[in-house]
Formats: sequence, structure tokens, C-alpha cells
Amino acid sequence: MRTETPDWEHEVARLTGGDGADHIIDAVGMPTLPKSVAAGAYNAQLTMIGAMPGPAITEGDGNPFGSSYLSIRRIAVGSRTHFEAMNRALAEHRLRPVIDRAYPFDQAAEAYRYFSEGDPFGKVVITMS
Repeated sequence: MRTETPDWEHEVARLTGGDGADHIIDAVGMPTLPKSVAAGAYNAQLTMIGAMPGPAITEGDGNPFGSSYLSIRRIAVGSRTHFEAMNRALAEHRLRPVIDRAYPFDQAAEAYRYFSEGDPFGKVVITMS
């Protein structure tokens, strides 16, 4: 979406009736932080994934928060070496996740509802095809 819609924070506002998103996931970092903040609703949760090196913010006054009120949570994800070692271990031991149910993408709302209300045993999957 970021490359197809460069001003995606405005599209988020349009799609949410001007309210903004309750939860934003930013896997890019400093280059997209101002847009991620702008896309957030009042009291939104912004989750930043990874180390996110990048240039300092140079747009505006340098304050990416403006009048926004949201919380930011950073999630560390480990190195590529650790990821590859994990995948080797999964393949070697033939480990597979327990899947309770799978839903097609157009039933994502039902999947989230089931996950929060249905007491699943295992993963609730949303498929993209």
C-alpha cells in the first residue's frame, strides 16, 4: 500500500470516516513513523516491528506526534541467522502448528470473532487465497 498510495495516512482516514486506525503496524521505521502516527485514531496502538534503522525525521518541525495521542510498542524479532536456525529445527523435527480453524480473507471478521469468543485450541488462520 505504501508504494501504491504514497499518502496512505489520508486513505486510512478516509476508510475510517476520519477517525483513524485503532492499531497500526509499522515494519519500516523512521521513514514511515510520521505517516503511521497520522494514521492513528485517538488512543491508538502503534506497534513497530524490528530494529528499524533509518534516517532521522526531517519533515515538519521534527515532532512526528503533533497533536496525536497514541502509544508505541516496539517488538524485537531476532536476526536472520536465528530465523534460519529456527526454520531448520522446524523442518528437521517436522514441527507443525496446531490449526483450530481456517477462514478465507473475506471472512476475517468472523475469524477474529471466533478467536476472541470461541475458545480455540490452536491457531485461527486467515488465508489469502
